[in-house]
Amino acid sequence: MLFNRLVLRWPGTRPGSAVPDRRRVSRVPVESCEQYSSCGECLGSGDPHCGWCVLHSICSKKDMCERADEPQRFTTRVEQCVRLSVQPESVSVTMSQVPLVLQAQNVPSLSAGVNCSFEDFLETEARIYGGRIFCLSPSNKEVAPITKDQGDQRVIKLYIKSRETGKKFASVDFVFYNCSVHHSCLSCVNGDFPCHWCKYRHMCTQDAGDCSFQEGRVNTSELQMPGAQAAVWLSSTQPRGLCGSGLALHTHLPPPPPPPPPPRSSVVGPLPRLWLGGRRFALRFKVYRRSVYFGSVVS
Repeated sequence: MLFNRLVLRWPGTRPGSAVPDRRRVSRVPVESCEQYSSCGECLGSGDPHCGWCVLHSICSKKDMCERADEPQRFTTRVEQCVRLSVQPESVSVTMSQVPLVLQAQNVPSLSAGVNCSFEDFLETEARIYGGRIFCLSPSNKEVAPITKDQGDQRVIKLYIKSRETGKKFASVDFVFYNCSVHHSCLSCVNGDFPCHWCKYRHMCTQDAGDCSFQEGRVNTSELQMPGAQAAVWLSSTQPRGLCGSGLALHTHLPPPPPPPPPPRSSVVGPLPRLWLGGRRFALRFKVYRRSVYFGSVVS
């Protein structure tokens, strides 16, 4: 009997394709789960034989995934893929070892522990408390090679790495930003990050404390007028300044503080004496409940 292709099923096994030749019949697996590199690709492929082995971060058949029967270690639906978030989402290159809080969803038990991995640059130890993961951002010295020649920001992947399997199994974008690369007021304060412009020294910095109180500072949260050439006025709690193209910012001195309000009731005087109609008057005025009353006294 001649045939080109025959689909066979062996008892207790998954379906497969048997490809015969003249002398033998060979069984060829129909699934190729390993071709998918992410949970979304694996579970979005529609291949019924494949699922995502979470802590090993591979697409495989269930019987190839270690401890697959334990909760959330092997998943077959896209909505069950691990989701990761981090706060804060960005730090300045001048900030060292900032505490980061990561929240992971759809993860199995992490009792063996995890580490935080900043791509292939650095790995730091993480702690798990109350379902959240805590770790530190790199030090200033460790950040330098990551952000060198990268402009005002460098976006990298922050991974969670399982200590049990040694595999990175979830990731989220994380940003290092650099205010110091900006050399104008507008580019400094109109960016995506909380940078401040020190007006007299023409310096962009992440730390508002770098600007002295006398010179004042400008930051993006205090913009009051739209447009790239608009004046930038600071809030009432800070000195007032102007940020615009072609302006000599060092000539705009902060105004003196406003005078204190007058007391509820006071008498101010006497004022200079006046001669009217041969009589000499001494003028006085009285402030009472924000109203001014004038009177005269004949000398």
